Amino acid sequence: MSVPWNLLTPTVRGNMSTIISNVVRTMKIMDIKLYKAIVIVLKSKIGAEKYAVLLTQNVSNGSNDQKRLVLMVAQGYRNSKKMGNLMKRTRVITAPKRVCPMSSNQGFLPHYVLVKKVNNAIKKSIMELGIQTIEPLHANIYQIQVNDAQFEKLHRCLKKIGLGLVFKDKSISNIDGILHIEGENYDVNVDPNSLENISGRYGPNKDRIIRIPNYERLRIYGDYVSQRVYDAVSDMSPFNWIINGLTGDYCTTLHKMSTENFDKINIKLKEVSLELATTRSTYFEISYVVIPTKSSGLSSLYSRTHYV
Repeated sequence: MSVPWNLLTPTVRGNMSTIISNVVRTMKIMDIKLYKAIVIVLKSKIGAEKYAVLLTQNVSNGSNDQKRLVLMVAQGYRNSKKMGNLMKRTRVITAPKRVCPMSSNQGFLPHYVLVKKVNNAIKKSIMELGIQTIEPLHANIYQIQVNDAQFEKLHRCLKKIGLGLVFKDKSISNIDGILHIEGENYDVNVDPNSLENISGRYGPNKDRIIRIPNYERLRIYGDYVSQRVYDAVSDMSPFNWIINGLTGDYCTTLHKMSTENFDKINIKLKEVSLELATTRSTYFEISYVVIPTKSSGLSSLYSRTHYV
């Protein structure tokens, strides 16, 4: 298998690393399945006419040279995948320097995407997966050493947060010209159809408007006592509660709070068997209500039927 595969004698086995590389690239660029990619690459390498002739050569038991060649390439691909799952390669991931604005509603003004948040999301995903990184070429360019299984895991992780990896090529352009890097290069795009993205996942930090509803007046949240819920969070930082004289709701607003800091508040609430339910979300603000966590046995502490 050390002898390179020869397109003049296509049915003779040889080292198919070059043609397999072309098949992989064709699958990624055209977003097609393995069989179709193999056919396209073989036709381009040996010519469509010669590929067609193989269909009538050495026909036996429902097989022929064309089918044998396709299966031979497919087996080479499978073997390379097995090796790829063990062997680490350099991948270069380029995050966007700017992203086109996204509109959360048709006809509304588009909202800008903060590329700093996109970059932070990429960094966090790489770190959480424990992927080895190389010194970056640029602020928005990441070099990582991963095998195929690790890279696929990163791809799925980014997809969950509305980011896609788009195969580019095997060289990368920078302000200093072409950098010769052995590996694959990918661009990161922001999914304009992700509901969380267009409602501001990568937008500015939001105002968080939080209410402890007057449960006695509105029974839709449960048979609870709002005063008991308020007592559990009244001294909890950074809340600054005021009471609405008309509705009896307790209200507070946390201005321009990041998701990271807001997650810490959710942890505090969980410790006292409370959680936040989103009632309204826009690009600039989100409204929540505080409700007892029904899965916790301690939620009965806030019930009207609970007596101390």
